Amino acid sequence: MDIDTDSGPKAVVTGTAQGALAEVWDRFVPIKLPEVFPNPKGPIPAVVAVEDQDGRWDTVGKSRTVVLADGMRVREEITHSDPTGGQPAQAIAQFGYTVSGFTGPLSWLVSEAQGHWLFEDKGAHTRITWTYQFRPTHALARPLAKAIIALFWQRYMNEGMQNVTRITGQSSTQTASGSVTPRTS
Repeated sequence: MDIDTDSGPKAVVTGTAQGALAEVWDRFVPIKLPEVFPNPKGPIPAVVAVEDQDGRWDTVGKSRTVVLADGMRVREEITHSDPTGGQPAQAIAQFGYTVSGFTGPLSWLVSEAQGHWLFEDKGAHTRITWTYQFRPTHALARPLAKAIIALFWQRYMNEGMQNVTRITGQSSTQTASGSVTPRTS
């Protein structure tokens, strides 16, 4: 799954979880978002609950509602999952989703966001890359969206990755070089 490089600003973080890919994937699929995002970063609130989710979170087309500490609710829908309902058969696993339904000031800046997780088997550990890309509502929103991503969203992702790697194994996290990449097109 590719993120559309012309859509808008994006951020990338990487981490390493201890454990083979199959083990890490098994722990990632049922992960609880409030444990991944327990703290706000500037204007980005903590996740306090997830509603409308049944079973494993790895089937294309499934959706859920993410409830944030400020009362905002956003919709997540799985757009890509490989594997679905089982163990990775290859040395990689991928997971993609779209976030929509932003409210409040954020809705003036972005119409949706796309997330993509890539898990790469490295033997005793698994390398995880998380890419998040926002689609600005219009060209004038792009610079402000870029600033918010650089100032707050990147830190939110870093902490989220630290929590994901801790939950799925023990690890270290790093921000990818040039992780906040603005797109001006």
